Amino acid sequence: MPSTENVCGQRIEYETPSYGDLSENQSDLYDAAISEVENTLAIITEIQNERTDENGEITEPLTLTQVRTILEVGVPLERSLTVLDALEGASEGAL
Repeated sequence: MPSTENVCGQRIEYETPSYGDLSENQSDLYDAAISEVENTLAIITEIQNERTDENGEITEPLTLTQVRTILEVGVPLERSLTVLDALEGASEGAL
């Protein structure tokens, strides 16, 4: 099961996804990929929150550091999405 806390320290409450016919190893890969996606989204959300005012309007442009951070977290995000796509395809193929 994915961690209930992301890298930004926020709790994540949701129903655990069904794995279908995935092996234990595949289930572990699935959990790690879900966790990576959640962490990436938390980082991007934190960057966005830093740029907005109390009304939720963007008041600051992206800094070079923020752009680099987004690019860096994009690589593991892409890998994780590929893993999820493959595992969900494997699970559907078993039906």
